[in-house]
Amino acid sequence: MMERGESPQRVLEELVKRVKVDVERFSFRALGSMCPKPPMIAKIAYFIGMDGNVGDRGVWKSIAELEEEVIEDLGCLLSNPNAVGAIVSCGTEANITALWAARNYTGKREVIVPASCHVSFYKAADLLGLKIIKAPLKSDYTVDVDYVKRKITNKTAAIVGIAGTTALGVVDSIAELSEVALEKNVYLHVDAAFG
Repeated sequence: MMERGESPQRVLEELVKRVKVDVERFSFRALGSMCPKPPMIAKIAYFIGMDGNVGDRGVWKSIAELEEEVIEDLGCLLSNPNAVGAIVSCGTEANITALWAARNYTGKREVIVPASCHVSFYKAADLLGLKIIKAPLKSDYTVDVDYVKRKITNKTAAIVGIAGTTALGVVDSIAELSEVALEKNVYLHVDAAFG
C-alpha cells in the first residue's frame, strides 16, 4: 500500500493507460455493445449533478425537482401522467429496488421471472431472501405467459417481464403479463433497462 497519494496528473495518466486496453465499442473488434457512448451533454449533466443526493431534499432541492420532472415526462410519454418512481444508477439497482418494494409491500417472497431475465434478479433474490421461479421461453424467445399465470400462488410477490432481453433484445408480451397481474392481483415489474 502506498503511504501517500499520487498527484492528479499521475492519476489521470494511469487511468488513460488502463482504459486503452478496453475494446472500442464501435470498432471491428466489438460485434455489438449494449452500452452506447453517451452524448457529451449527458456527460456534462452527470458531472454537474454527480455529487447530489436526491434523498437529502433540504440540501439538494434542485436534484429532487429534476427527478420529479423526468419521471413526470417519462410518465406522459408512456400515457401515465400520474407516474411515480425513482431515477437510479443502473438496471441492476432498478431491479433490486423493484423486488424490494414488491416484497415489502406484499410481504410475499416468490418472484416469477422469465428464463431470459438479467442476472441481477438472482442477485436481488439472494440479497432480499426471495425465491425465484424461472418461467420458460416460447419458440420466439418471449416468456410463456400461460406458465407464469399457472405458477402464481398466494406466495407470489411479483411477476417480471423483460422489454429488451440482454442477449437478443426480445420484448415479452407486457400487455398479456399486465392482464395476468391485474387478474391475479400481483405486482408486475417490467425490466426495460438496456445498456
